[in-house]
Amino acid sequence: MGPVNEWGVRTWGQPCRECGFSWSISADEGISAMSEVPERFREAVGQSDGTAVGPGLTWPVTAYVGHVADNLRIFAERLVGVARGAPPRVAAYEQDELAAARHYEAVALQGALWSLERAVSDWLTAVDIGRHANVEFLHPERGPYGWADVVTSNLHDALHHEHDIRRTLASREAST
Repeated sequence: MGPVNEWGVRTWGQPCRECGFSWSISADEGISAMSEVPERFREAVGQSDGTAVGPGLTWPVTAYVGHVADNLRIFAERLVGVARGAPPRVAAYEQDELAAARHYEAVALQGALWSLERAVSDWLTAVDIGRHANVEFLHPERGPYGWADVVTSNLHDALHHEHDIRRTLASREAST
């Protein structure tokens, strides 16, 4: 089962032209893969202090960890809200404005990794709630968006930014 909503494929390509993510992953495979994200990120950052910024990127490593955690929380809130009777229209958010408001660059990497672990746990619960309610909401940029679309797009976001972290740290090692 691929995504019902084709926003990700139109935006990033199939597979994603940057990280290689395949949008044809099933929702169950996506949920399973998301449960592994905190460990994948801990392994990816290794002994980094989180301050490195990769070539062509604007955020340091810690900011990518914080962004993924926040993105998962936002979509978890949307899923549960609609499942519990909220109107299906959800608001967009601007990731760079959120990053500035949260001062991602000043967050300790250890705290961001803890936050990611909590966010994934809550997200898994929210997806289960959304699945049982067969949630679909209306996203202002992506159109009709069901719970399975959330799984796929959120997993892509996480794995894409894991890729950004790995290439950031690889470029730092190559330059030393």
